[in-house]
Amino acid sequence: MKKNLLLIFFLTCFYSILFCQTKTKPKSTTSKPTKSKSISSKISKKPNSFVEVAKIEVEEEITPVIAEPGKEIVAIYPFTTSRGYDYEYAQSVGNAVEAGFVKSSRFTVVERTRFGSIKTEERFQEVNTSSIVKVASKFGAKYIVSGHITGANTGELHDSQGKFTGYQTSISVAFKIIDVETSQIKVTENLNLAGSGGSTASSVGSAYSSIDGVTRRVIASYFPQRFPFMAIVAKETKKKEEQLTAFKIWGGSDHGLKAGDMVEIYVVTEVMNPATKKKISEKQLVGAAEISQINSGTTATCTVFKPRKYGKALLDLVSGTPEIIAIEYTGGQRPKSFWDSL
Repeated sequence: MKKNLLLIFFLTCFYSILFCQTKTKPKSTTSKPTKSKSISSKISKKPNSFVEVAKIEVEEEITPVIAEPGKEIVAIYPFTTSRGYDYEYAQSVGNAVEAGFVKSSRFTVVERTRFGSIKTEERFQEVNTSSIVKVASKFGAKYIVSGHITGANTGELHDSQGKFTGYQTSISVAFKIIDVETSQIKVTENLNLAGSGGSTASSVGSAYSSIDGVTRRVIASYFPQRFPFMAIVAKETKKKEEQLTAFKIWGGSDHGLKAGDMVEIYVVTEVMNPATKKKISEKQLVGAAEISQINSGTTATCTVFKPRKYGKALLDLVSGTPEIIAIEYTGGQRPKSFWDSL
């Protein structure tokens, strides 16, 4: 009996140990393939970053701009700056240039905000022409404008006695206008902007305010406006000779003109090029005038510059053959090419 109980005890212990080992045995690390690989392959086909996603969204949102009647579309790309200069210079100059294009009333303007915000690293380098041309073409733009700040400085001003008189700010901008269709640079100018004031803030503000006039002159130089002669306003007699002193033109505030703007007066003739057999227009400068009054959106009064010298010839032209006269807007300041020779 005791032997049987002892046998039963040993068998019970044996099977208990065997059962515990089986329960605690580690499971195999081998597992069936999951679908994670296929999921990752699908994810890899999506944009690699948030920036890429944003880029796709922006491209999908781009819609062509409808040009106003008689106006070409120009896009203003966000201006950039050289390293070492505050990006605020680029933003402020870009704002002023955009305002200058809008005030010129010459174009339908695509604002810089339509391009979205540019990457931080792109703010401090000149733009890639081919890249911005592609985007501008989607807006339907004829031209795109870019600018890059190459220098900015504010210093003190002193008189001849060494006494402090204020501050002066100078800003240099590499300015370009690019033909979107051909990708050719139509205008490239190094603009030097200057302003002064009693404080650094007023000095910088003065420099920014000068951009409006500079922009209008650049536009006038490369995209000249011609206005037809309308009527004689006034003439006077000097030394028994009648002279033209004032006249009207078919051009006004709708064309961006304002009092104080200068116009140049040309005689235009057509000649045949014997090599190409094509007619070309030649113009001869015969006088200039200052816009003294904007009469309406489409008319303005001009006062002849130095009428005693040029008034008689101008009167003969407008009285006899006004159709050969071209009156061109040349910007807010008197053009040196002509005025220095007088």
